[in-house]
Amino acid sequence: MYKKIMLFILVALHAGSLTAQQQKESYNGKLEWQLGVSAGTSLPVSKLLSGRPTDQLVNYSNTSSNLSYSLGVFFHPRWGLEFSIGNVHSPKDGRKEKFYAALQSQYADRYLIDPYPGLERNNFSSIAGMRAMLGVTYRWEKKNWLFFPKLSAGITDFSTTDYIIYLKEKGGNHYQQLAFIYPPVNGPTAFTIGLAGVAKYRINRWLAVSGELNSTYFKANFTFNKTIQDLDTKTLLSEAIPYREHVFTFTPQVGLTICLKPHPNPRAKQLSPKNKKYKNPLYF
Repeated sequence: MYKKIMLFILVALHAGSLTAQQQKESYNGKLEWQLGVSAGTSLPVSKLLSGRPTDQLVNYSNTSSNLSYSLGVFFHPRWGLEFSIGNVHSPKDGRKEKFYAALQSQYADRYLIDPYPGLERNNFSSIAGMRAMLGVTYRWEKKNWLFFPKLSAGITDFSTTDYIIYLKEKGGNHYQQLAFIYPPVNGPTAFTIGLAGVAKYRINRWLAVSGELNSTYFKANFTFNKTIQDLDTKTLLSEAIPYREHVFTFTPQVGLTICLKPHPNPRAKQLSPKNKKYKNPLYF
């Protein structure tokens, strides 16, 4: 997971720096940098997890809390770029028990189920996913209020838990090995599109509070392999459990923004070289 995120960070920052430098001259050689932090709750419009037993092995949650950090740069009075990275948390309490209960309901009539797995990779993580996004933002303002629509693209990445458990036939000494495996070592990664509306209220030149409504979309495209192997005859039966859902979420967030290099005179009227009547927005 982390290697993919770090690779995207490097590519995104490189692309953003090139764009900012290309536009720097048109912005009188000045770039405006901002740091932000925000927190909120993801609310599903469509769900990735729909009640299958393997849902407990996917370290993702339909509804979860998230914390994100952002770095933005404005190379124009209106236009800027923003890179954000965040993780999504869901409570892991009870997930292992729910998975075990699902196995009990399916196999307990014929088998005794060993509650201790032979393999449990990644455990049942509370990290339900990580998301890195690079977006284009446009701003305008009215007095101390700033408004930003934002269009972004990036990746959503989350881990999975592999699980192997043993079934003992009731009234006999016959064993089956039951395995749920996601073959790649790293978890699934999905290309993600985001659209957001942000409102900020400027407290002073350096600091603003923000409210944000984020909408994101990605398509899941991964498969769990379920296998049952007779340990005596070595007979192996397999089943594919695909995840191909279209996942839409809305995430209301609140946060803080710090301007690292505010304009020296935030309320000064400035004239555009191309349009003498143009007024720059008020900077932090």
